[in-house]
Amino acid sequence: MSDPTASLTHDAWLSAQLDRPCFIAPPAWSAAVEAGLAALPAGSFAYAKIPSCHVADVHSFEAAGFRLVDTNVTFERLGSGSPPTRAVRLATPDDAAAVARVARESYLFSRFHLDPRIGPERAAAIKAAWTANFFAGRRGSRLLVADSHGQVAGFLLAIDRDDRAVIDLIAVSPNHQRQGIAAALIEALSAASTAATTLVAGTQIANVPSVRMYETLGFRLAASAYVVHYHA
Repeated sequence: MSDPTASLTHDAWLSAQLDRPCFIAPPAWSAAVEAGLAALPAGSFAYAKIPSCHVADVHSFEAAGFRLVDTNVTFERLGSGSPPTRAVRLATPDDAAAVARVARESYLFSRFHLDPRIGPERAAAIKAAWTANFFAGRRGSRLLVADSHGQVAGFLLAIDRDDRAVIDLIAVSPNHQRQGIAAALIEALSAASTAATTLVAGTQIANVPSVRMYETLGFRLAASAYVVHYHA
């Protein structure tokens, strides 16, 4: 007998973070997705990222019990090779705890933070665990850190994909925000990239300071998607 949940992709890492079965739904609604949701075990979690122009699909997901939690926006620009405005270095294994701390305390607008059924404490733990994946060699190509008075004040986790450098995570400690640290991290990534490399960054439409920063640094909007969550 075929598996009715085959239309959904099991997210093993997120399942471990949320202590419940987690699945990724494809961005297009279909009868197969509907059948897969109906077959999920009680307490499961699923999510989908739907291009913002596909409004009919959004309505179908919502009719099935998904709830909109975020509008994700993607920005792009070419690498410039400009030197950063402050010292930025590659992370070492000794930075793991400090980077996790910054990740835990710095985010407010991630899709996990914006979902009231996940809550800020669990959302913060997810971001900290995300950085641990880099130090364990499971995710990311390089991690840059900016220091301030001997402490890690911010970090940028990047994933290199052919001629694209994707900013997977970026965060600045609340005590060091509005000091140009995020911009310095991005410029350091740019300086380490060729002029033909496309820098890619994603953020939430609710995160207005982040959107403004990317625009100031020459990024331009490239795509947008609705993020919907399903709690069985």
